[in-house]
Amino acid sequence: MNIITVDFETAYSSRAGYTLSKMQTDAYIMDPRFQTIGVAVKVNDGPTQWYSDHSDDNIGLWLSQFDWQNSAVCCHNTLFDGFILTQRYGVVPKLWLDTLSMGRELYPWLKSHSLKELATHLGIGQKGDEVLRADGKWLSDFRHDELAQYAEYCKNDTDLCYEMAKIMLPRLPNVDIKLIDMTIRMFTEPLFVGDIPALHQGVVQEQQRKAELLQSAAVDRSIIMSNDKFATALEQLGVDPPIKYNSKGAQTWAFAKTDEAFTSLLEHENPDVQALVAARLGVKTTIAETRAQIMLDTARRGPLPCTSTTGVPR
Repeated sequence: MNIITVDFETAYSSRAGYTLSKMQTDAYIMDPRFQTIGVAVKVNDGPTQWYSDHSDDNIGLWLSQFDWQNSAVCCHNTLFDGFILTQRYGVVPKLWLDTLSMGRELYPWLKSHSLKELATHLGIGQKGDEVLRADGKWLSDFRHDELAQYAEYCKNDTDLCYEMAKIMLPRLPNVDIKLIDMTIRMFTEPLFVGDIPALHQGVVQEQQRKAELLQSAAVDRSIIMSNDKFATALEQLGVDPPIKYNSKGAQTWAFAKTDEAFTSLLEHENPDVQALVAARLGVKTTIAETRAQIMLDTARRGPLPCTSTTGVPR
């Protein structure tokens, strides 16, 4: 089976908050601002090709020359490049490979499994830094020489990825390769559809629950969210705020849901103390609302990409 190694370079803007560090992968790729600056493709150990165009249709047409259905696609962090292939260009290969997953499995002691760190560890070459100078640039912002340098950068990344795959693939059992493929496929070819009305109801219910907790405690949200203000509120009710010591030995407030001295105040004889602590635990902990909102936003974009919590891509 042929191995087609792929690497996309896409527009991003740290100033606008349009980056993978601020957004979910699928949200970034399906955003109206998304633009492919260029893509590099390498078939087996053949020459790496680069293509760049303002038109997604033209990029899709260029990609159609490759035999995806009978090939394995290899990328570094295939969740990203693979989602672009399937969702933006309709490309679905026979098998998904991912050097990020391979590196995590084979070299778990490394602090980072980035393309740069793995390439250095394996001694196969150096990754460039041109992507750092592309912040805030869309294709029309590149001069001809800048785009040519970016193309070489992308092609080098593609070559490094392929060389890493050649080293790591023979060391992986077939079952692990299949697991990587399955994990990538759950994300890049999603099938689950979210119940948008139910998810929206979940968000609204959580917001209402927090409002009711604040109302029952008769305090402002700023008091609940501020450690020092909350401590003062407890003192005004005749309660000594519980304290603990952090890993550096410094004293801090013990207001977490895992702090027994704090949660025990839910059974305090004063109902005002009970209400105040319940409000803190309910309002400060926003994970239920956050997760429901993320699920809702994702469902509105389309089928829900699934990720793994194990050693393969996440």
